[in-house]
Amino acid sequence: RDTAPNVLRFIDRFNACSGAVATRVLAERELPARVAVVEFFIELSLHLKKLNSINALLAVLAGLANAAVFRLKATWAALNET
Repeated sequence: RDTAPNVLRFIDRFNACSGAVATRVLAERELPARVAVVEFFIELSLHLKKLNSINALLAVLAGLANAAVFRLKATWAALNET
């Protein structure tokens, strides 16, 4: 911890952001609302890519790739329909 405190803060921030994305998606109980949240984060990731904010982009993508979010088959299927 004393050798690389900035790297540890960097990791903590990444984990907090990806956890927040997953939590926000999972907080929605209704399918249309959950699809809207996933669409928002996908749109956000496109903007982050344009800004070359790679760390934030990967944190959002990691949140969407979270196992609990990934298992939402109906959400991903509805997203593919839009």
